[in-house]
Amino acid sequence: PGGMLGGGLGGSLSTTIGFAGATLVLLALIAIGLSLFTGMSWVAFLEGFGAKVEWGYRIGQKKWQDWRR
Repeated sequence: PGGMLGGGLGGSLSTTIGFAGATLVLLALIAIGLSLFTGMSWVAFLEGFGAKVEWGYRIGQKKWQDWRR
């Protein structure tokens, strides 16, 4: 699935820092690569995501209050 590079890097990381540590390191590398490739800012992404969560919470709270009346 990962090719020669992924198999070698994943295997050596897994023996060095364990399965969970290797998974976290490789996920961080994927996130960094995606950010560099697309020019996406993780801070802006999380800020937008948080705004949508707050909006959904407020809508749900308003609907709950309207239902209780």
